Amino acid sequence: MRNIMRTVCVSISYPTALKIFHNDMITPNFQNVKGCDIISNMKIKDQKRTTGILALLLVVFLWGMTPLVTLKLYDYYSPAFRLFLSEVSLVAFYLCVAHRNLGELNRSYFRTAVPIGCFYAAANVLQNVGLAYTTPAKYAFLENLSVLVVPFLSYFLTRKKPTVFHILASALCLFSAFALNGLFNGQGFSVGLGEILCGLAGIFYGVNIAGTGACIKKFNATLYLLIQSAISMIFSLATALILNVIPTTDAAGNATVIEPLVATFEPLPLIALVVSTILISGVGWILRTNAQKHVDAVTVGVIMPFAAVVTSVMSVLLGSDTLTSDLLIGGGVGIASIFLSEFGDHFKEKKKNPPPSSDEEAEPNP
Repeated sequence: MRNIMRTVCVSISYPTALKIFHNDMITPNFQNVKGCDIISNMKIKDQKRTTGILALLLVVFLWGMTPLVTLKLYDYYSPAFRLFLSEVSLVAFYLCVAHRNLGELNRSYFRTAVPIGCFYAAANVLQNVGLAYTTPAKYAFLENLSVLVVPFLSYFLTRKKPTVFHILASALCLFSAFALNGLFNGQGFSVGLGEILCGLAGIFYGVNIAGTGACIKKFNATLYLLIQSAISMIFSLATALILNVIPTTDAAGNATVIEPLVATFEPLPLIALVVSTILISGVGWILRTNAQKHVDAVTVGVIMPFAAVVTSVMSVLLGSDTLTSDLLIGGGVGIASIFLSEFGDHFKEKKKNPPPSSDEEAEPNP
């Protein structure tokens, strides 16, 4: 358990992280400043996008540490019940953060956050259940199927056509996922129950990313996440109870259930679970959701799977894995996909808002 707490503490060294996006990100407001023109507005957008990208990279690091912490917690909690306790912690955390804004909750929040939150909750459950029937490599690869659906779902929801750079970045990110998980080592790739469940989880995560990107600008991010986590809390508890009563047989032919409910309420494991959930998932989700107000959903979909690189690097540093060509190639391609997607955002913004001509630039502002 000391290793759990050490991992959590090492990965969380950002006392001002929440301030990055407080009140829709801390950036200068030039709307009421006399003399601001198109160039100033473009600079503001670039600043917000840059801050959003940096926040997403921080989230990538945090979520890259998550498997290492979760793996230790599985010694004390069954997967579905651990997910339930984590969501309870998140709901309490979001209530504390947004208690002064609870009066803003209205039908619009629930009409939007509930259906999108159902996809998030279903993805969490499918991923946890599917992992028991597949390998970690296939699990990680299939989770990244979100990068394929986000560009098309974003276009369907917002009518913002993805650029060629976005589509190419998604393809490169998918290739990176293949390489990072050693899927070119000749062992082949079979499709079973676990692969189907994890693949669906990846697609559902993509729906969550695209849906959030389409609507989050008009909502308070913490209130939006509060509804999402409440739905996931209900889903995960129902899953834990159902899987604990569905009979099956183990490899030895003995009668058992699909997932026996295992939990401990000893102080140290429970504290580790709550602290890691709040600092990694709670802060991470707030940063990511606010970043989606200023970063294209396709770019978010490309950046987030890069957490697999962090996981691989930390595994190497901790001695649980070795540095391989798969890691080098996959990591390099993943970095390239991030820059390519960001270039696509810049290209689209430049095309949408071309710089003014010299005559327009010389004309004084009223």
